[in-house]
Amino acid sequence: MLALGVGGGVIYHQDGWPSRSSVLLSAEQQKALILVEDVANAKACKARYGFASLYEYCLLDDVHKDPTVVLIGDSHAYHLVAGLTGYYRSQGENLWMLGTRVPFFGVPTGEDPYQKATPMMMDLALNTPSVKTVIISTALKLQTENDDGRKMVQALRETLRRFLASGRTVIFVNDTPMLDFEPRACIRRAGVATSQTRSDCSLPRAQFDRNVAQHNAALQALLREFPAVQLFDAAAQLCDAQRCHVMLGDKLMYRDTQHLSYDGDLYMGQKFAAQRAAAKAAR
Repeated sequence: MLALGVGGGVIYHQDGWPSRSSVLLSAEQQKALILVEDVANAKACKARYGFASLYEYCLLDDVHKDPTVVLIGDSHAYHLVAGLTGYYRSQGENLWMLGTRVPFFGVPTGEDPYQKATPMMMDLALNTPSVKTVIISTALKLQTENDDGRKMVQALRETLRRFLASGRTVIFVNDTPMLDFEPRACIRRAGVATSQTRSDCSLPRAQFDRNVAQHNAALQALLREFPAVQLFDAAAQLCDAQRCHVMLGDKLMYRDTQHLSYDGDLYMGQKFAAQRAAAKAAR
């Protein structure tokens, strides 16, 4: 009985069998791979603005109040919405997310249903008087080596010009790194001490820099042209001088090869809040 009591005490202080904590951690990391959607809010937002189609996607933090901040873009805007909503709510603001394909004025719609919905979304963002801040986030990589690429740069130039001319604060989000491996490769099998994962769960920074060199050059040229546009560099929040990290501590930042997990979303919200606070303190 004494041995059982001692053994029970050891298990208790170790939070169960030694494998139990790894089981809980693995379950939490597996959960990060699941897309989190607020279906009820999307339905209410779409009803408020009369959207009748699956492709006219929106979220509004408080659907009974007018939006003051709009986050507009593709799924790489959506994977920032929870963190940014939390930040702006803390500031007494009401964040509105409008889901598009390429969130620029003047992009041909073709047959893509999301791009067909985009001009309406862009006009809504521009013409809603209560909106004072516009945040643009997209997976699109700028490039200038061909006519199509130059047309996209021109479309972004015109988009920045229009929003700035309307008196809005404009923030452009520089996108997170694209992965060349699945983030689930970073998760160890629960309770299996010999389970192996991807060794460092990261990308070489030099590889990422090469991948986005042309995009960064085009973006920096636009930022010089429009110095009033503010930049939130999401990639910089995950990268140091050597590596771009997919796991921070025990938190998996990605749910697939290009989208942030819910934890990654909240983490970006914290970094965005810190940047805004630093900018206010510097004024």
